[in-house]
Amino acid sequence: MVKGLREVCDETDTILMLDEIVTGFRFAAGGAQKLYDITPDLNTFGKAIAGGELPVGAVGGRADIMDWMDAAKHPGSKGVVQGGTYDGNSLVMHTGVEAMKVYEEGSMYPRMNRLGDKLIAGLEDAVDETHANACVTGLHSVVKLHFLKPGTNMNNVREVLTNADVPTEHRYFKYLLSKGMVAFMPSMVHFYVTYPHNEREIDTLISESREFLKTVPKA
Repeated sequence: MVKGLREVCDETDTILMLDEIVTGFRFAAGGAQKLYDITPDLNTFGKAIAGGELPVGAVGGRADIMDWMDAAKHPGSKGVVQGGTYDGNSLVMHTGVEAMKVYEEGSMYPRMNRLGDKLIAGLEDAVDETHANACVTGLHSVVKLHFLKPGTNMNNVREVLTNADVPTEHRYFKYLLSKGMVAFMPSMVHFYVTYPHNEREIDTLISESREFLKTVPKA
């Protein structure tokens, strides 16, 4: 899909902008664009720049586009004004330099991807075993468990994304809390596997999810 967008943007002379707030530095040091082997015209990145804990964001892209943010060349309304109270914070920037060294070294990615793939497979098996009205999507360390309204066509992406069974999502959230797990935000059943996670935690999440899926209406 992303490669198709790149082709369409090239054909129509349209700017392609990738939002890598979630995917930037998660799949590879080069982000999802590295994984899919495409080059966007503009990118956005979030707090992963500084290891995920400190407030920071960035936008970058083609030189001819970014040039419009150069106030010396394009003063006032002739350019694009950008500013922020915490721009260039020394602590955040130093942390970012160290985080980038870890990302570029790359040893964290195989572990995260393996655990994420294990979670995806485990949740898919649990859905199949329980015949729950649910499905699993994701890529490597980004995983989503969808609880769906009756009659949703699971082969239709639009239907899956617009027919969430929100009450069941909330019930799942409270169930995991009761088991000592804070795994996601209510009404946003995404799991983000990180480097500190381990096999036992993934196994426990799969096991508890299987128990919960037994209480979900059948597909």
